[in-house]
Order: sequence, then structure tokens, then C-alpha cells
Amino acid sequence: MKELKQRILARPGDYVAQERVQRSTAPVWLKNRTESWSVALRTYLVSSGRSYLCLPGGLSRVSPDPSVLDLSISTGEGSKDVWVLAAGPVAPISLLKPPGYIQELKRSGAELPSRVADNLFWLGRQVERTEGAARLLRTFVNRLLGEGGSSAEHPLLVRSLAELGQIEPGYAVDSIRAQLPPIEVALPRMVFDPTETFGLRAIIHRLNRTASMVRERLSLDSWRLINRIYHEFEPDESIEEFELTQLQQTLNVLITDLSAFSGLVAEGMTRTLGWRFLDIGRRLERAMHTVFAIHNLLLPPDDHEVPALEAALEFGDCVLTYRSRYMTTLQLAPVLDLLVTDETNPRSLAYQLARTVEHLDQLPRETNSALRSQEQRLGMAALHAVRMLSAEDLVGVHTNNERRGLDRLLTRVSAMLPKLADAISHKYLIHAGIPKQLTEIRATPNKTN
Repeated sequence: MKELKQRILARPGDYVAQERVQRSTAPVWLKNRTESWSVALRTYLVSSGRSYLCLPGGLSRVSPDPSVLDLSISTGEGSKDVWVLAAGPVAPISLLKPPGYIQELKRSGAELPSRVADNLFWLGRQVERTEGAARLLRTFVNRLLGEGGSSAEHPLLVRSLAELGQIEPGYAVDSIRAQLPPIEVALPRMVFDPTETFGLRAIIHRLNRTASMVRERLSLDSWRLINRIYHEFEPDESIEEFELTQLQQTLNVLITDLSAFSGLVAEGMTRTLGWRFLDIGRRLERAMHTVFAIHNLLLPPDDHEVPALEAALEFGDCVLTYRSRYMTTLQLAPVLDLLVTDETNPRSLAYQLARTVEHLDQLPRETNSALRSQEQRLGMAALHAVRMLSAEDLVGVHTNNERRGLDRLLTRVSAMLPKLADAISHKYLIHAGIPKQLTEIRATPNKTN
């Protein structure tokens, strides 16, 4: 260093000093990941009179080794364009409101995209579809294990489960059932088999998928419940080793979790359009399951009517209510009243229809329409049919051993419910084309020639 100093002092014009550069880095995408490489910037000046103009930007070279860039600006392993967007440091800008800002208060509810409404509607339907299948399965499993009831109602329950797709249809046919494995052995496998398209496990998979599409609309606890239901129905052991008692325990937990989810929705969701569409889906699906259960368990007059009444009450979660009211032997009239016409019972058919009509009255409507919409008319017609039932319609048996009044009602309502669901979907939930809010629904003027 002393010798260098002397040479510089002797001939200072032969030397130039350059500050050592601590290079900045820039991200580089390499081999499907980002890496930090050193940067050398080349700027460009243009003569302008007695001064120079600097190009706003330039060309940079990048290299993983900063020493390579010290030799020449043209070295390095890659280049990047540089753009200068301002003449000086950019002042920080925040979209956050300043301290002390008072937020304008609002009530949300109408700003609901049709796709979200559709997913919430189907979430409600999938929740009730899961619970309906689980309750019917538990009713049957309890009888297979000898808990309540007798074997007289087994054929009715087997036929119902077969129609719902929960078990092999052959078990409902006498000539085929003898060729199949005992249902006590085969039932757990059929319930947990993921290849069964309409089985309970497949329904839960669809429930989880639908809930994931509207996860931002659900509370954290609600999502945890759905996620827990999904994982609890993935048995650790082989489904071939699953026994009836384990299936019973799993169904008990499932129904409890679904009830907890319903409670969180009832107590946690604000009464917006999203909540209404979710609840409409639940009410329609529960009404369909109620009609299905009554039609299969109670419509055909039977010498063993009491076991079927017990099964229907257990399916409808109305055993305690019936006992608290009547404290007597089971009879058809009060059971049907409880399951069909009692609007104070949240499990009855009338209750589902009444709540659905209430929701439909609160949905956005065409402002220039003086009459009720198609979905309102369908809902009111179904509710009116139930409300106009007489005692004779409920329990009257005709000469050919048929309950024609009840049969006509169930047939009529079961035909109306899918039409009502389709009408709601067609008006509010079709999202082909550009996205739209539900408040954008307007009447289309009739064109005349």
C-alpha cells in the first residue's frame, strides 16, 4: 500500500478511483423457483444543449455472482428492462382510512351474486339430504341392533333405503335378497363405499365440496363442523371390518354435528338473502324427505301399524313431542298431524312449506308485477293443500284398503316441490352469461306484434 501511495503521488493523472458498489438484487425465475441475483444498471444520456437528458429507465444485467458485473456492464447471465415511473421517491399512498374516520353504517343483504346464492341454496339441500339419509339409516340400524320397535317394519325401511340409493336394491326384493349377503354384514360397507353414487358417503363428499365454494360466507365454526363431518366419515379401518355398532355411533355423531351446524346457521348468520336461499334449500329438501318417509312408512294400511308409526316418529325426531302430548299408545291420526299439518313442529311438512313461503315473499321481485310470481304460487298452493286437510283425509281408509286423501296430498305435494325448486333456480340462480346481483332482477316486457 505504501508503494502504491507513492506511485499515485508521483503520477496522479494516471489513476482513477472508483467506489466499490454494494449491488442490489432482483428476483429471477429459474428452474421453477425464484432466486436473488445481483444487478448492474446501464443508463442512457442524451445531449440537450448545454445539458443532458436521462432516459427514464435503462437496461440491467443480472448475475448470481456480483464480481462478474464489476468487470463489464455487458457481462452477466441475463438482462432486465428498467422503468422509472417517477422523478423522485414516491410518496406512500394507503387505501386505509385515516385515524378518526367514522365509517358509514350499512346493512348488507342484497349484494349477492347469483352463483353464490345457487351454492348456498344447494348447501342447504345437501345438509338436509345428508341428515335425511342418516336418520333413516339410524332408524334401521337401531332395529337391527334390537333397540326399539320390532322386525315388522323392516321391509318398509329396507324399501325406503333402497329407493334412496343407500343400500343395494336387491334387498327390497324377496327373490333376490336370499342370494345376497346378510344385510347386517353388508350395510356398513354400502354406507361407507365411496363408489356408491347415492350413498351417504358420496352425499357427504358433495356437501363438503359445496360448502368449500361458499367458505367465505360461513363462520369459522360452521366450516370446522363441515370439515369434521367430512373427515369423520373417512373410516381409518377397512370398511369390510366395520360393524353395526360402529356404524350406529358414527351416525349418532353425524346427526349431532348436522344439528350443531343448523344451530350455528340459525344463531350466527345475518338474515340476508344468502341466509334465505340456504334456508329455502333446507326447507325444500326436508319437505321432500318428509313426504317420502310418510309415503313409504305410513301410507299403506298395515296390520303392524304401530312399529311403522314408531319408525316414522324416530325418523322425524318427534318421539319426545308425541309422548309429551299424548302419553298413550301410538295412533295414526296424531302421528300424521305431528308430521304433516302441525305448523308448530319444525319437522312437519306444513312448517317447511310455511317457512318457504315466508322466504319467497322476501326475495327480490319485479317492481311492475301486480300478481304473485310462479314460485310464490307453487309454494302457496302446496301449503294450502296441507292446511285444507281434514281428519278424514289423514286417516280415512276406503273400501279397497287405501288412504286416498293422504295419497292424493302426498302425490300432489311431491310433484310441486321439484317444480318449486326449478322455478326458484330459473329465476334467481341461473348464472350463465355475465355475473349479476339479485337486485338486478327486473321484469322482461312482453313483446307484441
